[in-house]
Amino acid sequence: MRAISTYDFTADSQTCISCMRCMCDCPAHARKVNGLMAKIASAAIAKECNVRKEAELFL
Repeated sequence: MRAISTYDFTADSQTCISCMRCMCDCPAHARKVNGLMAKIASAAIAKECNVRKEAELFL
């Protein structure tokens, strides 16, 4: 998304989609997520992923 400037490494909040790819790619591990927020997000995702869904086809 090019939300982080390569010149001064500031993030553009209008462009950022919160994919957290910057955390994975940062060689210095300079970006971090609050541990509590990560657990909350993980719990929300796990709850949604545990529900079996029927296959759908949209034309």
